Amino acid sequence: MDITVAVLGDVDIMKELGKGGTTNDIEMRNLRTPGGVFTFVAPVSDRRNIISPKIQVMAQAAAMADVHVISAVSLTPSVGEAIILLDEMRSQRGFFIAPSHMHDALRNISRETSLKDYGLVSSAQELAEKLSGISVERDPEGSLLVPVDNCFDVRGVGTVVLGLVKRGTLKQYDKLMLYPSGKEISVKSIQCQDVDVKSAGPGSRVGLAIKGAGVEDVSRGCVISGGKMEVSGNLAMDFSRNSHSKHALAENKAVICVVGLQAVSGKITCMSPFSVSLEGSVAYERGGRCLVVSQDRMPRIVGSGVIKIYSETSK
Repeated sequence: MDITVAVLGDVDIMKELGKGGTTNDIEMRNLRTPGGVFTFVAPVSDRRNIISPKIQVMAQAAAMADVHVISAVSLTPSVGEAIILLDEMRSQRGFFIAPSHMHDALRNISRETSLKDYGLVSSAQELAEKLSGISVERDPEGSLLVPVDNCFDVRGVGTVVLGLVKRGTLKQYDKLMLYPSGKEISVKSIQCQDVDVKSAGPGSRVGLAIKGAGVEDVSRGCVISGGKMEVSGNLAMDFSRNSHSKHALAENKAVICVVGLQAVSGKITCMSPFSVSLEGSVAYERGGRCLVVSQDRMPRIVGSGVIKIYSETSK
């Protein structure tokens, strides 16, 4: 079984986890085991964010994963913010990796969050052993869903996208939809771990050569789907503010909405129902969750909510 693991908090532990792979503002490392392949992902700080990565990049890394890990050398603001983020994302499957003397404190801090049942480990080796025993439910028969995390042009091949099959089974020559643009694409070829395959099931990390869209049409967060998705540049949601947030919320306040791997800036247009007008469009499914964040101050998580669907926002 292939499993993707997001590492947040003190991400230096990534050096001990697998072989280096793609790195931009998200670092990826791969670990092959007899039972499958683990892909570790972690946000990377840029020069303007020395202490912490951009909050939307943290959320994107977390959204890619089946399992979440919070690494804590000490109880830093970054560790606290990671706990808040994953709680808002309703994460329930994961681990804290920290020195044993910190285990009680981490259990205490997380006891009233969705992370309350996270496992506790003290080393990368122990983490790898625990991960090898994890089973993740998959839906190979459902409507295909592949969030895209990277895209580039390959000479002689054309547009290549990288992503994770979250649901369904992807097949060579499939005709699918690219959201939020609504473009129809076809899959020319599929690679898993640099090996050509004819199909890929849920949990697989894939590289796809596609026809019907160029690199200018694809960015992180775009979704390849076998079914219909809602698309909108205006989001209304059943919003719940995070109790730790210190942000003053009002109409015209700038925020960032994160839906899956999509992160789009916008402004609050209404407080009830909580609504945001976005600078671009996002694609989502019924029951989709939106994380609302801001770069103003830590913790940068403002809150979250289930997106309301109106017929005029459908595409």
